[in-house]
Amino acid sequence: MITARGEAWTGRLLLVLMMAVTLLPFLSLFVTALHPSGTYPAGLAWPEHPQ
Repeated sequence: MITARGEAWTGRLLLVLMMAVTLLPFLSLFVTALHPSGTYPAGLAWPEHPQ
């Protein structure tokens, strides 16, 4: 199957975007788990003293 160069780049861009959307919740869970108990981070802020 022959695809145009633009189609290939569009497909790759779409895959990278989907990968980012899939990995973002796991990253958020990981960062939240490092914060002290009972506190909730604003966004994906890395804690000063990970626990």
